Amino acid sequence: MLESTSCEKGGPPSYAGEGARGRKRYGAKASPSSPRARNAVVVNVRSSRFAGPMSRNQIVRKVGSLLFVVETELPPSDGEWTEFLDLLRKSELAKTKILVVTAGGTPSPVQRKQLADALGGVRFRVAVVSDNISARFVASTIALFHRDHRSFSATEIGEAYDHLQLTPQERTIADSNVREMRALLA
Repeated sequence: MLESTSCEKGGPPSYAGEGARGRKRYGAKASPSSPRARNAVVVNVRSSRFAGPMSRNQIVRKVGSLLFVVETELPPSDGEWTEFLDLLRKSELAKTKILVVTAGGTPSPVQRKQLADALGGVRFRVAVVSDNISARFVASTIALFHRDHRSFSATEIGEAYDHLQLTPQERTIADSNVREMRALLA
């Protein structure tokens, strides 16, 4: 079952089979029985801060115990960050594995404080994949209060999956979801 929410009131939800502007992309609809659609929660949040009302800087998707976060080079808006934290709080953190793929967008200092408060000392694995030095630096500062938080370059995606202890099936699910989420942000 695919679910979707929009951060702004009155905004139409965006589903996996829709393009970045909400138009139907034929052939892109996720089959209800596909691994990425089964038990998936899709949060596509619109931001009015950057590049117009339909622009997003972050997309979050939960598939089983996996949580995927894909970000542009811009920081997540406060609304996008709130949606992420809400989904994080609803998850069983001790069993959650988070893969963050960012082109350079990072949470602000206020957002990092909110993250620390939301985690409440619970340990779970997080892998941040980025070739952006700033993003990797911010990931290392988060690792100061969350020990299982590691950063990797894009060429080290296998090591990131190893850190998350993903099974071969979970790696396939991660690859397809990240690819689809990147396309939604493009």
